[in-house]
Amino acid sequence: MERIYDIETSLTLDYRKGRWGIERIVIDGASNHLPADSKGTHVNAKVKQAGNYIDFRQADKSLPIEEVVFEDNGVGYDAGLLSVLFSSKSADALSVGQFGEGLKLVAAASLREGLKIEYHSRNWIAVPYAKEETIGNNPLKRLCFQITENGFNVQGSRTVIKNPSEAFLQELYKLPDNILAFNDKHKEVYNERNNIPVKGPFNYFNNLPKYKDRIIDLGTGETSLFIKGVRVEKKKESIFSYDLGLEDITPDRIFADRNVVLSSIEKLLKNCSDPAVI
Repeated sequence: MERIYDIETSLTLDYRKGRWGIERIVIDGASNHLPADSKGTHVNAKVKQAGNYIDFRQADKSLPIEEVVFEDNGVGYDAGLLSVLFSSKSADALSVGQFGEGLKLVAAASLREGLKIEYHSRNWIAVPYAKEETIGNNPLKRLCFQITENGFNVQGSRTVIKNPSEAFLQELYKLPDNILAFNDKHKEVYNERNNIPVKGPFNYFNNLPKYKDRIIDLGTGETSLFIKGVRVEKKKESIFSYDLGLEDITPDRIFADRNVVLSSIEKLLKNCSDPAVI
């Protein structure tokens, strides 16, 4: 039997408004489905064009786009997580989503931008909306979700944007520059952690999987800093691009502590004996 109910969050549509626009909607909308986050094996970014779903990189930019879909084949998630600032991935060194804000902030930003967005997983679909209310004479718009349960059977999870704006599509086509999983041209030049043996007796907490810091070639002549495969900033002063597994990064994922970044890059270069890098 179909069940429809509402979930309220503590976030308003003004929360982090200055940091989250179209670019972050696209980047975080897609990165939520990366394998390390979804516990799946692949991530897709597709568009619906002329009634057919195709990889966004094969889209005809002269024709209308009916839908954009980011999806994975992972374990999915519970709709109840949409109501709280909690991430089941916070202790996972491989995942991008460590703050529990991404889904909510993408939804809030989409409402501000007039985008029709839905989240699909397991047996439910969630549609965000803004609830107008006044607290202490302060008018605000609370982020809420309408959940429709049963009648669905989704493997993994999906983020669906219907009738996307032209500004959204322009950012979508930049995904290969911003998320390495969609960049077919990049090559791994050097990976430090594949060359560092584990020291001492095996200990579960000391030997948990760690993100493999690496030097990469984007194949474009430009260089950037990536954190766990997601671009943080362009690095004009660098001769290499770096993809680091840092935990010390802001929730907006647009700034990492410079000293921590430089220390990680130093370790990469000091331990590298690859003649091509040297």
